[in-house]
Amino acid sequence: MADRPSFAEACCRADAGDIAFAHLRAGRADQYPESALFFLAFLPQFVDPEGAHRLAAFLMLGTVFNTTGLLWNLFVAWSSAGIGQRFNGIPVRMDALHRIAGAVFVILGVKLALTVRQAS
Repeated sequence: MADRPSFAEACCRADAGDIAFAHLRAGRADQYPESALFFLAFLPQFVDPEGAHRLAAFLMLGTVFNTTGLLWNLFVAWSSAGIGQRFNGIPVRMDALHRIAGAVFVILGVKLALTVRQAS
């Protein structure tokens, strides 16, 4: 297991098309227990408790959910990697992006500071 690259190393060595799969290559699929709790709490309401194939229906719902989630996350990772490489190649664009992000954080901070908290 010592020869497995870290996620950061896998991302640094990958090009735009491969960054979407860097998580999988690094051996980190789904490490969050919240997803298991989601399936246990949310999906059973869509399975007929009197049905003959409850387990199959539950597994099918989980498979559909994971497949669509995986496809969406791969799309987001692939497209953001491509956009990131375009911005990274031109320092003026990166400076503009950093200024915009900084301005958004300052605006959100000012809004939060000026928000009046209501007593409940």
